[in-house]
Amino acid sequence: MFMTLRARLLATYLGLIVLGFGGVTLLAGWQITNSAYTDFAATLRVNAALLTSNLTSPADEEHKRRDDDNTVALITQENAALIQRTATSVNGRVLLLDQQGSLLFDSTSPARRSGFPLEINSRNGYTFAIDEYGLEQIVATVPMNMGDEESGYAQLAVPSAQLQVMVRDRWLVLASGFLFFAVIGVVVSLWLFASLTRPLARLRNTALALAAGDLQQRVPSPGRDEIGEVAQAFNQMATQVEAMMAEQRAFASNASHELRTPLTTIRLRTEPLLAGAVDHVTAQRYLTEINQEVVHMAGLVDDLILLSRLDAHRLAVGEEQVDAVRLVRRLQQELAPIATAKGVTLQLAMPAAPLPMLQTNLNHAHVVVRNLLDNALKYTPTHGKVVVTLTQQQAMLQLQVTDTGQGIAAEDLPNIAKRFYRADKAHQRQIEGTGLGLALVQSIVELYGGRLAIISDGINQGTTVTVWWPFQQPARVPHISAGVSTPFIYQS
Repeated sequence: MFMTLRARLLATYLGLIVLGFGGVTLLAGWQITNSAYTDFAATLRVNAALLTSNLTSPADEEHKRRDDDNTVALITQENAALIQRTATSVNGRVLLLDQQGSLLFDSTSPARRSGFPLEINSRNGYTFAIDEYGLEQIVATVPMNMGDEESGYAQLAVPSAQLQVMVRDRWLVLASGFLFFAVIGVVVSLWLFASLTRPLARLRNTALALAAGDLQQRVPSPGRDEIGEVAQAFNQMATQVEAMMAEQRAFASNASHELRTPLTTIRLRTEPLLAGAVDHVTAQRYLTEINQEVVHMAGLVDDLILLSRLDAHRLAVGEEQVDAVRLVRRLQQELAPIATAKGVTLQLAMPAAPLPMLQTNLNHAHVVVRNLLDNALKYTPTHGKVVVTLTQQQAMLQLQVTDTGQGIAAEDLPNIAKRFYRADKAHQRQIEGTGLGLALVQSIVELYGGRLAIISDGINQGTTVTVWWPFQQPARVPHISAGVSTPFIYQS
């Protein structure tokens, strides 16, 4: 029953209400009861004191009587009348005692001389005592002075049932208040409970719908409290998941397309070869084309594997010491025949002073520089120029590749580093490539804590690609997934 948050919250609220209001009610009732008894006894003492102060001394010996014990009772008719009025006003009885505690006068029976007085524990305060009828009385005792000397004590006794009735009425008021405020507390708690669980229920339903495949589900109207912040974060996560799934679907579609194209070319060449329907020269040409497609497909598979390892955070940061100048020169020599065949000038601008060594993986650095140079050469027309510049910017290597090629349109620039994105709409394969080069560059550079910037003024205005790569890696470098990494810097 208490496994759900709903039940635990409800039990907690109700427990707090009972403990809080109940504890306050009991404490207030205890204090009210004590105060009632104290105030009641204080009133009795005041009345007893007023009584004794108004009693008068007898004027002559005619008002004196002696009983069998030679006890003198100084009771006049006037005093007797005053005592009776006092007893009536407090709805109790008045007793006068001499200094030895013997009964002189009882307002309920003035002639009574035995069976009383009440047994008391304090003659200067109040106490509880049992009268001759077995009833509990609240007794207040004060000294009685007749003339200049203390002549005895006056007691006011009131049945405790009167006070108990008053205390019970006050407890009933407290109990009614407890019930009233408890009901209000329960109603408020249920409302608060509903306001807390309702958005959680919406969040749960949205999560279940999202898990079922409806990626467009969002938490409706998230509030501004903490649960609303969680709902907003959930909506942001759902948006990112939807974008990632769309990117993954596009990635799978583009990858299958890129793989299907060379496979189709190979199949169209192998079928005539297996059938023996081509001559020797055509067969050699087909075999060459098949080999080219296999090389192309192998490169695509290698790029996909590298990207998948980057996405899975399984690509380790290299710790080799790599000479960036030597790497760029070697790639210039490797790509020089391609540049010459296209009539493109490939120029290097190297610093005069030696650059620090890069702490990286040689293959990772090779992939970055090779892709940047290969893209520049592919998109630069005949008689164009590609300039590679290496400089040191504080603790980072700045590699800049500037070409005079076809440039990039402003609407294509924000997407240029996405996987399989081709600004030239190269699904028509006008320019060889798969659209994975810049995606690999961005992912690898970010893996090492660097950044990528692409600048182009528009179509036929050339392009400048800049990579900042730290020379030394920190102790722990966060692995950034290419699919959800921070966008690279671009300018148009």
